[in-house]
Amino acid sequence: MECANHPGVEPAARCVSCGKFLCSECMVDRGRMYCRACGELAPERVEFITMPCEPPEHNSWLEGIEPGRSFSFMLDDPDWLTRFLIGVVLALLSFLIVPFLMIMGYMLEVMRVAEAGDDHRLPTWGLPGKKLKEGAIITAIALLYAIPLYLIVGGTTVLGTLAGGVHGPGQVFAVLLFALGWLMSLVILLMLVLVFPAVAQVYASSGSFKESFRLKKVFGHVEECFKQRMVVLAITIVVFLFFIPLGLMACGVGVFVTAYYALLVVWHLFGQLARTREQREIEGGAPDD
Repeated sequence: MECANHPGVEPAARCVSCGKFLCSECMVDRGRMYCRACGELAPERVEFITMPCEPPEHNSWLEGIEPGRSFSFMLDDPDWLTRFLIGVVLALLSFLIVPFLMIMGYMLEVMRVAEAGDDHRLPTWGLPGKKLKEGAIITAIALLYAIPLYLIVGGTTVLGTLAGGVHGPGQVFAVLLFALGWLMSLVILLMLVLVFPAVAQVYASSGSFKESFRLKKVFGHVEECFKQRMVVLAITIVVFLFFIPLGLMACGVGVFVTAYYALLVVWHLFGQLARTREQREIEGGAPDD
């Protein structure tokens, strides 16, 4: 591991905003350590409210993560409402694609601050170009990982169409394949939701599109914190199944509020997973590669 700006130099700390590892000359202290670019946007030194370092000993499934924190962390930020509403407005405009990509870039920052334990605040909406770029990259990564799902859903749809025009034993066989196709689609979708936090962590820490497709590294991350990832998978499903219908009941428009809130909760959980894995690495329990 080396300083992002000075190859070969041992890093002294990690920027709590962008996640870069940097030497002491490249860091600024704002109560937490930032790189110089992020430090200009950071608040002055304040008292931080961080997630507990010690996990609950009685429940290994929650070791290192605190799900309740993900639902309330933003309220520690005195400017949370303004920053939250900016995200809601962008969600309303997400059909224009660019606002959606900015939201995805913002979620990477939410994950980074949670990973660093700096979750007393919501990230600012500064550096829109960076958010747009990173959002486009993480969205492209997600779409590429989902290619097997597209293929199976497409094939299943074709089988369903054929089943309607076939009679006799052939129809029964087509219906069975159709049902099997949708079952496989559900399994692959759940696997993608399980694996994606690790993919996002690899990209957020490396900043490399190519690195995100190093499957050995990605699945190594999944294996190291598998119990916690199963908990996050379950919470992710429940959060979206609850908040999306809740927003739809509010004349439909409320879905942009509830969906955006759900994203904040889920990506904060992703950050907690990354923090848990990083803590194990520091303690010698996880390899760097």
